[in-house]
Amino acid sequence: MKKLFRSKSFWENVAIVAVAILLFLGLRLAIQDFVVNGQSMENTFQNGERVLVDKLAYKFSAPKRGDVIIFHPPIPSTSPFINVLSDCRESG
Repeated sequence: MKKLFRSKSFWENVAIVAVAILLFLGLRLAIQDFVVNGQSMENTFQNGERVLVDKLAYKFSAPKRGDVIIFHPPIPSTSPFINVLSDCRESG
């Protein structure tokens, strides 16, 4: 057993697995997928289409007109809403 832990290939495999786990966790924090549900966005997205969302984009810049945003609705719902931003007035 001691020989296994002294092996260079063992530690290379441990490093590869550790990097893969860190990469996976980093991507899960930055990117999420959603499924479009309904026909309200039919000109842009089709019903059942998958959308990848950058969850960090608006932490560094403000949304602009024409951006597609996904948000949690103010009413109880099982799925988030998807919409095209048409008005970008700043409040306050």
